[in-house]
Amino acid sequence: MMSHLASVPDTADLRKARGAFFTPDQLVSFVVDWAIRSADDQVLEPSCGEAAFLTQAVDALRTRGSSATPRRWGRDPRRFRT
Repeated sequence: MMSHLASVPDTADLRKARGAFFTPDQLVSFVVDWAIRSADDQVLEPSCGEAAFLTQAVDALRTRGSSATPRRWGRDPRRFRT
């Protein structure tokens, strides 16, 4: 019924118009540096969107010595709409 909407690109501007929030990089860096304490930490990002926190969290885990693939989970609510 709404298959024509599937071909409309979902741009950052459209998401922002619908209320999506994009966290500034400096704030992401601050929060990740505060939250990731050791290479054994795990990360859950319940609304990952563009994955800014997850990307920097993986970098922080590796910087802190994680040799394995860091354990991290993210969920983008846009992908689970009905």
